[in-house]
Amino acid sequence: MLGAYLDERLCGIVHYLFHRSCWTTGDYCYLQDLFVAEGARNLGLGRALILAVEDRARAAGASRIYWLTHETNADARVLYDRLAERPGFIQYRKLFESDSTRSKMTIALTAAIGPTRRVFLGVERSALWPRLARSARRARRRPCARDCATPR
Repeated sequence: MLGAYLDERLCGIVHYLFHRSCWTTGDYCYLQDLFVAEGARNLGLGRALILAVEDRARAAGASRIYWLTHETNADARVLYDRLAERPGFIQYRKLFESDSTRSKMTIALTAAIGPTRRVFLGVERSALWPRLARSARRARRRPCARDCATPR
């Protein structure tokens, strides 16, 4: 997070993070939030904050910086159109309910640790746990069909 100050008063903030992508070798830098106080707008603080994040992203070896805004955010879009291109993608999202009575989704990550062995990196226990455990035991008994580590 970075801040923009005028006369030792915080007038703007930007929050950003880095994440991997399957499309490039360099990480992406996502500018998650940008805010400039209403009385400090049109003074270049928003531009300065975005450029400061860009400098950090370049220094970290990121392949791009990107951000989202609402289509009705006309004032901000004037600045954004000057600083970056709009690639034409449309965002889709589905918000998850926070109802605790719904069953939790289980995500199991595995990684190869040898020609035929796999290890769980992390699993959230839920009703699916017994089925995942059986599946893991079966995977340990037979070689992986697409094991690139074993020369043929």
